[in-house]
Amino acid sequence: MAEKSTKPMNPLKKAYLVTYNVMEFFGWLYLLVLIAMHYINGKTSDQLYRDAQIVLVLRIFQTSAILEIFHSLFGLVRSPVFTTAMQVSSRIFVLWGVLELGDPKTQSSIFVTSTREL
Repeated sequence: MAEKSTKPMNPLKKAYLVTYNVMEFFGWLYLLVLIAMHYINGKTSDQLYRDAQIVLVLRIFQTSAILEIFHSLFGLVRSPVFTTAMQVSSRIFVLWGVLELGDPKTQSSIFVTSTREL
C-alpha cells in the first residue's frame, strides 16, 4: 500500500489558520465568560439575549465562521466546500433567527453552543 506524501504547509497559510483558530477560541471563551457573569450577577435566561454586549459578541464570532467556507474554497483546509457551507450557513441562519425572534426558551440553547465551539 502506497503512503500518501504530504507536503509541508506553507508558513503563511499555517500562521493565518493558527491565528484564525486562536481568535475564534478566545472569542467563544469571552462569550462564555460574559454568559457566566450574567448568571453570577443574578440575571435570568429571559434577560440574557437582551444584553447588547452578549448579542454582539455572539453574532460576531458565529458569523465569522463564514471564513471557514472560504478556507475550504481556496484550499487552506481539506474540507468539502458544500458540506462546510451547509454547516456554517445553517448555524448562522438559526442563530440570527433565534436572536431576532427573541424566544428565551430557544435562546438558552445558545449557551450550549458557545461551550461546544470552544
